[in-house]
Amino acid sequence: MWDYSIEDEPLKQRTQRLMDAKQLCLTCPLRADCDAHYRTVVSQNPYGAVGGVWGGRVYADKTGIERFDDAPAAA
Repeated sequence: MWDYSIEDEPLKQRTQRLMDAKQLCLTCPLRADCDAHYRTVVSQNPYGAVGGVWGGRVYADKTGIERFDDAPAAA
C-alpha cells in the first residue's frame, strides 16, 4: 500500500491507493515521527530518495519530490 509505484499498476489505481494511504496516516500517532524518519533515511541513502507514503506525504521514487499535493493530508 505504501510503495509509490507498483509495476504495471494503472495510474488511476495508483493515485487512489496513495490517497487512501494518506488518509490512513491521519489516524496514526507516529505521523510526525514517520516524516522525520523519512528525512533521516533519505539523508543516509546513497541511492537517493525512497518513494512511498511517509508521514502522510507521498514521495516519488528516486526524486524524493512530494507528489499529488504540496502538504500532508489535512487533519
